[in-house]
Amino acid sequence: MDKRISAFLAIAEKGSITHAAQQIGVEQPALTKTLQKIEYDVGARLFHRNPRGLTLTRSGHEYLAYCQRIHREYRNAKEAVAAIERGHIDSISIGAGPYFHLTSLPKAFAVLLEEYPDTRLRCVVGNHSELLAPLLDGELDLVLGRIQPEEDAETLTTIPLIEAETGIVLRKGHPLSSRRIEIDELSLLREFDWIVYESELDSRQSLHGFFARHGIDQPRILVSTGSFSTGMALVAESDYLMSAPTQLAALLETFGLQILDAFEPLSKFKTGIWIRPSSMRFSAVQRFIELMKSITLE
Repeated sequence: MDKRISAFLAIAEKGSITHAAQQIGVEQPALTKTLQKIEYDVGARLFHRNPRGLTLTRSGHEYLAYCQRIHREYRNAKEAVAAIERGHIDSISIGAGPYFHLTSLPKAFAVLLEEYPDTRLRCVVGNHSELLAPLLDGELDLVLGRIQPEEDAETLTTIPLIEAETGIVLRKGHPLSSRRIEIDELSLLREFDWIVYESELDSRQSLHGFFARHGIDQPRILVSTGSFSTGMALVAESDYLMSAPTQLAALLETFGLQILDAFEPLSKFKTGIWIRPSSMRFSAVQRFIELMKSITLE
């Protein structure tokens, strides 16, 4: 990649010519001259010089977006060529939300490890909006999660898998467990405290949206947790309520939990695979996509 672009990205990341020079292995005076040449070429000052370091100007922010795109495309080009020349990928890093990493992902991993024993597999659990940046930066190869058409993720391709929906999770034996909640009984849900899986920001939004849509005051969220398993354990030992994909019903039963029988789910959304097109050239990645399609249809 062009050395000037690498230099600019390093300075923008570090906010310091000294630290950026150390990162890319050049002398500070040389990097200062490089930055001067860049600003001369583009015809604009890209950084504010402050006592504590450098911050991007408005033009700098615009220039940064294009440089990041060039950097990503350069990396994607190298990945595409590697797929042609080697055909083999040493490791596949996959980001996944609770639904996929608790259900279909282990099944796909088991088959892939048998068919591609020389390819290492890595799973990072999180919400798709947190995982898209590492995917764009090449730290992940695929992300399994929610697909929202309004999201702008350049250079990425989406592969729809299933339409998911979230329901209300409660313990078996909960005061509401043996009844169906109709639309005129929604106020009952406000009598209990809620747990929110905080790594899935959409869970809080869908919960608030559900109550707002039906004109009901918002429930009290007592606990926010970054661990889905911790949330399930808390619900199993209390009268708390929590939202979760209804497709996890069988797994929830093993924790002594169930999905509340209600007139409608909290939310519905499409889920699938986010991937860089260059990654799809590797046969192991292609096979993983095939496995996910077949497993989610079971």
